[in-house]
Amino acid sequence: DSTRAVKIKDNQSTVIREEKEVPMADPSVPGEVGASIPGKIAKLLVKQGQVIKKNQTLFVLEAMKMETEVASPIDGTVKAIFAKEGQMVTNNELVVRVE
Repeated sequence: DSTRAVKIKDNQSTVIREEKEVPMADPSVPGEVGASIPGKIAKLLVKQGQVIKKNQTLFVLEAMKMETEVASPIDGTVKAIFAKEGQMVTNNELVVRVE
């Protein structure tokens, strides 16, 4: 192989890289509801402060032109929403917290 890696230092470069910590759902906490598959949040069906019932659909994920409804595992109140409609999420990424 006749290829080689060359590093060039550019003193005038101003590349800024923002890293955002992505919260993941903790499976031991029933009210932390994460994405069941990687995909796009197609619809958010609840609002912060809303009282919800067990098995109520919280959001819809879209992946490969298929939609998956994600339901609440418990009765409670939506305490926080961590994603927006249209946002891409990874598997098990925290989307809604219910208490």
